[in-house]
Amino acid sequence: MKVLVTGAGGMLAHALVPLLRARGHEVVGLDRDGLDVTDEVAVRARITAERPEVVVQCAAYTAVDRAEEDEAEAVRVNATATRYVAHACDSIGASLVYPSTDYVFSGTATTPYRPDDPPDPVNAYGRSKLAGERATFESERPLVVRTSWLYGDGGANFVATILRVAGEGKPLRVVDDQWGRPTWTGTLAAAIASLTESGAHGVFHVTGGGEPVSWYGFAREIVALSNAGPPPEAVRSGDFPRPARRPVYSVLECSATERRTGEALPDWRESLCRYLGVGGERE
Repeated sequence: MKVLVTGAGGMLAHALVPLLRARGHEVVGLDRDGLDVTDEVAVRARITAERPEVVVQCAAYTAVDRAEEDEAEAVRVNATATRYVAHACDSIGASLVYPSTDYVFSGTATTPYRPDDPPDPVNAYGRSKLAGERATFESERPLVVRTSWLYGDGGANFVATILRVAGEGKPLRVVDDQWGRPTWTGTLAAAIASLTESGAHGVFHVTGGGEPVSWYGFAREIVALSNAGPPPEAVRSGDFPRPARRPVYSVLECSATERRTGEALPDWRESLCRYLGVGGERE
């Protein structure tokens, strides 16, 4: 299978491109210099020339707080550009895979969000990604894969930030009233590959498995597993006002993905151990 991956300089593509190649697929990875997805003519020309069977639209605007003041740009990258990719995919009969986010939900639920639950984003970034989902569904073979709390090599992320701050000996204060499931890029990449290979279309959720955790609980695990320093201090979201409102509860329900792929999603703690290169779970 020939797969074209946009945004190849980003964190998800950093894991996805080599994984797809290891699974025997022909992969064309294009960073922004290779393809500006906001250029409609360039998008159509490159996708038509490459003729992939699948396009994974990893190119994205991900600056959550900055999007509050720059929503038009977030929409241009996350939605308008995705529409260009969707139409180009249709012209050659290719499938379109769109990685999306838990931020399309309001965070007011008390049980995990299912793929068919109605979205209701509370910030500009979430609105731009929801618009991107809808643009994806303008193609005939759409696959939207929502995830949450993504971390991995190749980009800025929460785990790297915690390790850096702890290593500098600075005090760690982390919010304890926002809940979700952390997701390693290795987990997400493997699920995207399996879903794509199975011919899946529609909306699927992929996160780390196991019990939900707060950002504070996640940070505590990072520090403990890496022996990076003293444990963090738990604080409330109101102690750290930010431009973009965050969902309080954005746990995603992933059973449809596990049924489709026939594979259980690994516990987020196990994945964190792999990412940190430690031998096993902390007792």
